[in-house]
Amino acid sequence: MDEKIKQYIIDETRSRYNGKNVENTIELFYDILDYPVQEESLAGVGNRIKRAINSLVNERHDKDSLSNLFPAINKIEQYARKILFFTDRSAYNSIVAEKKGFFSVIDGLGMQLSHRERSRMLELRNTEGHDCKDWTVSEFYVIISEFLNAYLVITDSQYDKMLRIVKPERAETKNNEQMDFKPYASNLVRELSGKAKMTVELDSEENLAHIDLFAVEQVAEDKPARKGTVRSLMATLAEKRMILWGEAGAGKTTSIEYLAYLDAQEYLKDQTKKLPVVLYLGTTVNEHYTVTEYIQNKLDIDHETVQRLLKTGKINLYLDGFNEIPMTEMNMLKTKRRREITELLTNYPKTFIVLTNRPQDGKEFSGIPIFNLLKMTPDQVNEFISRNTTDENVMAMVKEAIDTDKNLKELVKTPLILKSLIFVVKTTGEIPKREGQIIGKFLNALFIREKQEKYDEYLDPSKINLLLRRIGYETKESNQTNSGVTEEYLLTIMAKCEKDYGFTYDNLYAIKMMVHLGILEKRDNTYSFSHQSYQDYYHSQEMLSVLGI
Repeated sequence: MDEKIKQYIIDETRSRYNGKNVENTIELFYDILDYPVQEESLAGVGNRIKRAINSLVNERHDKDSLSNLFPAINKIEQYARKILFFTDRSAYNSIVAEKKGFFSVIDGLGMQLSHRERSRMLELRNTEGHDCKDWTVSEFYVIISEFLNAYLVITDSQYDKMLRIVKPERAETKNNEQMDFKPYASNLVRELSGKAKMTVELDSEENLAHIDLFAVEQVAEDKPARKGTVRSLMATLAEKRMILWGEAGAGKTTSIEYLAYLDAQEYLKDQTKKLPVVLYLGTTVNEHYTVTEYIQNKLDIDHETVQRLLKTGKINLYLDGFNEIPMTEMNMLKTKRRREITELLTNYPKTFIVLTNRPQDGKEFSGIPIFNLLKMTPDQVNEFISRNTTDENVMAMVKEAIDTDKNLKELVKTPLILKSLIFVVKTTGEIPKREGQIIGKFLNALFIREKQEKYDEYLDPSKINLLLRRIGYETKESNQTNSGVTEEYLLTIMAKCEKDYGFTYDNLYAIKMMVHLGILEKRDNTYSFSHQSYQDYYHSQEMLSVLGI
């Protein structure tokens, strides 16, 4: 396959595709396009798609040429039908005989898409040449990237089946290979290394009052509360499971990411060690996927392999943010996730499972020891400061401010607040002393630093701030929590914000900048605020501005 074409598809789908190894998926996509099919209605589809992509890569285009090229790009239904023809001939023949449409093809492939993803794929399939006559060149390329992503998503859903059909020699090699998770562990180390270097191990103290009354309440008064760092507790807990409680910014996510980072480092040195898997529950928004299937996708393995790993205790499983699962009709998604997590806790006693949650969410899982994250001690505060800056002047300013202000001394016992304060002092020299001021000035300081380090004429902090305010408001009002949303949903919110405030901006650029600055995070193909406190801040700013609240 032409490496130039492969790189083009990687670049165009980078912000959208979140499936298996993208290079392998692209190669299989092209193998499927080339693979001959003895079905008249599908013959030639592969060549038309390939010629269109080749033209995009190697030729310059204006609106008219893109409009002419568009029908050849929009072949996602024909492509899906070609795959179904090979993977389930009976289903394909039934759909043809009954003249069923695109959704029947998707269902025939067993693709697990959310309602929003299904609707968007249908919108793409139904887009015709006359629909795009008024599009700009930029708008053409945005839609084209969506089509390319759709092709990869469809390919990914049938990867193993189609690999055996179009490249049986590669499938045989893949089957004979011993599972090698070192690339996964290396990627995890790179992803979490920056965060891990800024982390102080936080203490936690068991809350015995919330152990199941039937089994524990009688001995609660006589049983001493276990206490120690989260890591030390994991090494000693016979139950091999624990729930971490903590308020926003207390360090729940940071703590388990730090543990996963250490696990991954140990695994790279010794493959008999536990393999860490971090699953952010707020991003598990696809109701068609189970928690176990999300784990499969993380590790790029099949169902039988993930079952074996869980049964033998080869995984340390970190489930972050039960409180961040979005509200749905009748709260069905949270109920489903609670049932799935309960099954994991019950069926896999050899796998160590850590679940984070907010105290106000109550007791969701009986019989599991609950640990409250404690606020940092003065020694931990000093260690945290030294890990977050090497500037002696900044250290001195922060420590003096803490020593001379009782309220601030209490606030900085929370890691997020202390990290934000240090950054504000480092960037602006200011010392805000209230929680909302610290978060707000920290978020503004991110833009100041970006302007100082990279002179980007297109960066407009005032417009991005308006967009973030609206995103914070809409996502919290809609989901009641900081759960993951799709890029399409973000763009819808942002377009309405532009209309309401009377401005225009490149919203794809804005999303990339929000992620680059660490205000938003992209996880499992969805976006959420990096911290609940950021969403709370922007939500309150929008409420204050629009509603006067």
